[in-house]
Amino acid sequence: MYDAAKKILFYKEKLIPVFEELKLNKLKTTEWLFLKEYCEVMEPLASALDKLQEEKKSYLEYVAPTTLSIRLLLLNSTNRVYCKPLSLCIIQNLKKPFDYLFNLSSSNCSKSKAFIIASMSQPKFKMNWVPIRYKSLFRKLFVSECNTLSAVIHVQILVHLVKKMTRVMMTNFITIY
Repeated sequence: MYDAAKKILFYKEKLIPVFEELKLNKLKTTEWLFLKEYCEVMEPLASALDKLQEEKKSYLEYVAPTTLSIRLLLLNSTNRVYCKPLSLCIIQNLKKPFDYLFNLSSSNCSKSKAFIIASMSQPKFKMNWVPIRYKSLFRKLFVSECNTLSAVIHVQILVHLVKKMTRVMMTNFITIY
């Protein structure tokens, strides 16, 4: 629907004579304004869906920044005349599946942890998408996860070294006896 409305607006000047030639009622100014506003509201959602549904570039780190930016764009577009209900409806319907990204309380933080860390580790996003009120929390979460991973990696290296040393000692022991 968005692509169709976009095409109609793109060919507006060519469509007006076609309406006249076919003796059809021309679109009123308010209808053209509605189509323009509809495209403005739907463009972020349509481009986000295209991005998130790509087969080659659809990764977890795109979900949180994309979803939050759509919501922010729609919340900031308060000057809508015709499509304000559509804007509000999209915001409301994003809330249900992505509530854990919008309400980052301590109870929801565990649900959104993978999205947060994946997005923060993506050089394209870093902390640019993080709302100011959550920057400190996200930074602590990211550092904590890095420290945990670092400790796990150190343990794995130690286990590997111990196994290797044990093999070497067993080989030396067998060689001596």
